[in-house]
Amino acid sequence: MRIIAIHGIGDSPADFHRSWQDVLRDALGSDVQVLGLHWTDEQQRIARRFPVLSGRLTGLAGRFGVGLDDSLRDTAWFGLLQSHFHDVFTYCVLHDMRYFLQTEIMLRLRDLGAGREHETVIVAHSLGAALAVHVTQLEQRITGGIRYRGLVTIAPPLGIRSPIDAIQDPLAVTPDSDLPTNIHGGLDEHLGADRHTWAEPRDLGSLPDEATRLAILRQIGDNWLKIGDDALHFVVNTNDAICSDVRFELPGGPRDVILVKQGYSDQEKAMISEVARFHDVTFGAPKLEQVIDNHDAVTYLKQPATLAAIGSAFA
Repeated sequence: MRIIAIHGIGDSPADFHRSWQDVLRDALGSDVQVLGLHWTDEQQRIARRFPVLSGRLTGLAGRFGVGLDDSLRDTAWFGLLQSHFHDVFTYCVLHDMRYFLQTEIMLRLRDLGAGREHETVIVAHSLGAALAVHVTQLEQRITGGIRYRGLVTIAPPLGIRSPIDAIQDPLAVTPDSDLPTNIHGGLDEHLGADRHTWAEPRDLGSLPDEATRLAILRQIGDNWLKIGDDALHFVVNTNDAICSDVRFELPGGPRDVILVKQGYSDQEKAMISEVARFHDVTFGAPKLEQVIDNHDAVTYLKQPATLAAIGSAFA
């Protein structure tokens, strides 16, 4: 089993994939090979290039990304949630940064694929999962087809909806592979000397309504159905505040303290299930102090549904 791993936000070490490989080898066999696509360096470069806007988005994230009572703000997990929403919306807002990052990820995927994409499954976590969906959509758009055997997304944040018109959300910025384009041929023909100058793809639009969101999800799934019925998977922890609308256990009773909608609607889950595989899993507990653990990539990988998803992608 040949796997390319893509981490999420945060300062992941360059050898992050080794812990993923250990888990997957224990569960799936010693023939599992995990190659790590590390992009923390690009996150750091982006932070240096856009410090002013980054600071403004931190303020926005504090205002609407995580809408908590003042009594709940002075905690470590609040900082994690604020940082996550900041990074997600920065990715969505900054067009140049997004296309730069998508191009770099596409190139690193190509290098790791090494001509063996057809026998390789991508496993991607958190914002890395959104990137994997977007980049493979771009590949479909540029080359006319996805070359990888499968994509398993864990904690994918495509359910997040932006609360204001000025900021797009992760599903809204999904590249549309069906739009007319002046791009023809392979990727190499359209990359400049600095590897980051190529025709800018068009987005599907900002803040789509439910019908448009469903159409975007159908298009993503349809592209993977060309590979196989079990090629694309979404694995979501019902206690993960990054991709689920969690009602946390609090004094006075359970409630959702995050103003942004993060979870997939019933209609979105149904649409994904038509064209891909949607897996609700549950680990951890709906407690604020477990926010970090409930989003942990290695814990996701240990779930039977995740392991089954990876196995079926190779079947």
